[in-house]
Amino acid sequence: MTKLKPDRELRFRALYAEAYLDVLRFAQRRVHPSQAEDVVADAFLVASPAGHRCHRLRWWASITLPWHR
Repeated sequence: MTKLKPDRELRFRALYAEAYLDVLRFAQRRVHPSQAEDVVADAFLVASPAGHRCHRLRWWASITLPWHR
């Protein structure tokens, strides 16, 4: 397993803390309740390698994400 640099890890942790509940609620509306947490885990697994770029892009602040509707 690759260890993230401390600043990247902190940024990803901040993204996770900020978005987790919104993503979970989004998943709960679209999949069986027993699968929602797995969907969220997969979403953050996919996002994690790009997490260090999110602070520059601020994509979650510049577009309307599906779970903010």
